[in-house]
This record gives sequence, structure tokens and C-alpha cells, in this order.
Amino acid sequence: MHAKCFSFTLCLLLVIASGIPSFAQLKESDKLFPFSLKALDGAVVTVKTEAGKVIVLTETTKAGKQHVKEIKPDVVLIDFWATWCPPCREEIPHLQKLHEKYHSPEGNGGLVLIGIALERGGSKTLKRFAKEQKLTYILLLESTAKSDTKELLRTVNGAANSYKVSGIPTTYIIDAQGVIKRVHVGFSTGTEKELEKEIVELLPTPTPPKEGKEK
Repeated sequence: MHAKCFSFTLCLLLVIASGIPSFAQLKESDKLFPFSLKALDGAVVTVKTEAGKVIVLTETTKAGKQHVKEIKPDVVLIDFWATWCPPCREEIPHLQKLHEKYHSPEGNGGLVLIGIALERGGSKTLKRFAKEQKLTYILLLESTAKSDTKELLRTVNGAANSYKVSGIPTTYIIDAQGVIKRVHVGFSTGTEKELEKEIVELLPTPTPPKEGKEK
């Protein structure tokens, strides 16, 4: 227990030292801040709300042509983390399992899981870690502009500031309307069960088949 507390305190101090100020995290019922950041694979991922619904846009460029994929998830999990943070490293395998279990292969609905890395070792460190852990959910690492706008966060530090990250991991669970439903700071045994329960509560209940006479 003391080791876990020490690890989290260390991550908190390192976040503050990196230039990200310490604030209380956002509250449940707050709205998400729209952001656009670059993923580990080079794609630009934008998360925002339109007509009261969250959409996740992934922009990639292949053979000089731009491709945009749009997802309208039921739940979004945003995790601020870093490879150098012991509690984060403990949390990551559980997040991967949640992604595998609840993301929608068809592209709409389900869970969209996004990790925003407050990384000091750069993309090489993150790529190596992602490969070792076989991570397949969205990993964001780089800014898409030098500064943010009122409409869209485009820097990693800007995202961390706006989401009031005071220690890592900080995990937000957001519903389909863009409302923050749950906030977790730190990770310990049992947190993964809480996360899964909270995700399931926000997923639509499958409609049972109607009973009828066979013809």
C-alpha cells in the first residue's frame, strides 16, 4: 500500500515538474473539452460533440489522399498517463482488456478508449512500450498545433491543463452526450472492476428478441 502511494505521489510530482499545473480534476457532470491530437501511428484524432453527441474523427493520409473515419461511441474513456509512471504501467493491461471487450468492430457505438501520453521519452519509448504490451487502442502523443483555440485543444499540455490533470493516471469516463460521468485519479487493485462497471452502465442494454410463434 505504501509503495502504491509513493508511486502515485512520485507521478504527481513529476507531472507538476513537467510544467503542467496542479488543479482539482474536472467534476462529474462537466462537459468534455474538444481536442485534436496526433496519434502514435501518425493519424490525427479529434474528439468533439456535434448536435449533442460525441464523435471521434480519425484522419489519415495514404498515397496523398486524406481519409476520415467517424465513430459515434456510446462511451469514451480518456486516460492521461506515461510510461515512466508505475501506477500507469499497472493500469495499462487492464485498459487493453476493456478495449478488446467493449469496443465496436463495426465502428459505431461501444467504447472508444483513448490514452493521452504525457511522455518524456518521445515516440520511440512509447512505440516500444505499446509493442511490448500489444496495445491496440488509440494512443495520442503529439500536438497538432503550437497553441490551442477556444474551440479546440491542439496541444498535449493544453489538454492536460484543461482536463485538470494533477496526477497520473487520471481517467475520465464520458457518456455519448459528452458528459463526464466518472473520474479516477491513480490506480490500485480493484480500480479495473470499477471502470468496467461504470462502462457497462453507460452501454445500451441489448434488446431481447421478441417472443412469437414459429411459423
